[in-house]
Amino acid sequence: SLSEGYDDFASLRASVVANLTAQAEAAARNELEQKSLAAICQVAIVNASPLLYEREVDAIRSERERMLQQQGLDMATYLNFMGKSEDEYLAEMRPDAERSLTTRLILRKLAEVEQIEISDDDVQTESERLLESSTAEDATDENIRAMREFLNSTSTRDNIRSTLHARRVLERLTEITQGKLDDERTDRDDQRDDQEDNGAGIPAETSDTAADLNAETSDSAVADTDANASAQPDTDHEGGDTPAPAASEPAPQA
Repeated sequence: SLSEGYDDFASLRASVVANLTAQAEAAARNELEQKSLAAICQVAIVNASPLLYEREVDAIRSERERMLQQQGLDMATYLNFMGKSEDEYLAEMRPDAERSLTTRLILRKLAEVEQIEISDDDVQTESERLLESSTAEDATDENIRAMREFLNSTSTRDNIRSTLHARRVLERLTEITQGKLDDERTDRDDQRDDQEDNGAGIPAETSDTAADLNAETSDSAVADTDANASAQPDTDHEGGDTPAPAASEPAPQA
């Protein structure tokens, strides 16, 4: 028998094809975004305060400890099982912390350079889209009202804004690394070969953007220590679009 909601095999097949296509496109987009991020991180320079890196290590440690607690374990038991000391464990986390912090600072500065902002109308449009996509056909008026109240809450709208911002930043980064610049930026590149790799296998536009970031990121990362340390990653993003700060280690079996 056919799955519920499909009148015939043709409609079921069309739905399956559409879902598989959407998944493939999402995977390809995510791969391109990660390659673009790697490209800009390769040429950008970040001179952040050591205190920022220490706070990032602490944040990753706290997150992993929280995950262990959800599995009924504590950090001491985990370290004993892995045969590691506290200092050894923290040392292993530092590369992840440095990569996470560097990525976040670069993306934040890119958003400033490119003047990427999310308006209240953008948030409202996304809120309505979420309401429509998450509401079942047989939902009652009470359920719809409760969902609308949830989406209109301050915390939820802040999360929506953050997600949209992360999405826009990554989209813009991908455009830059693919050589799709805005009109106001193409004037200075008229005499350049768009196919030139700038000697490092990176599009010339990417190096230009990295230069913009390098001109400001170093000073702001040091001067704005408290703000940078307390800010959440702008790439919390949505559908895994944003790289996670660090990969979680497998927990030992209880």
